[in-house]
Amino acid sequence: TRVMIVDDEKENRDALRIALSDQNPDWDILTACGENDCIVHLQEACKTNKPIDVESVRKQGIHLQSLLTIM
Repeated sequence: TRVMIVDDEKENRDALRIALSDQNPDWDILTACGENDCIVHLQEACKTNKPIDVESVRKQGIHLQSLLTIM
């Protein structure tokens, strides 16, 4: 399972990463500090055939997909 945590606050990202990794040691947990950083990670995942399932409270997955095709 690959998970990406996106938050502009490093402390929030770190706390959630630690909590998730403690409960799920086999997960690959990525972090991003904002939308642009997230898109870079998603583009890299597409190149390496290591998909990341996207769920966002602020952006629809289809919106993120359209951003990836633009960049």
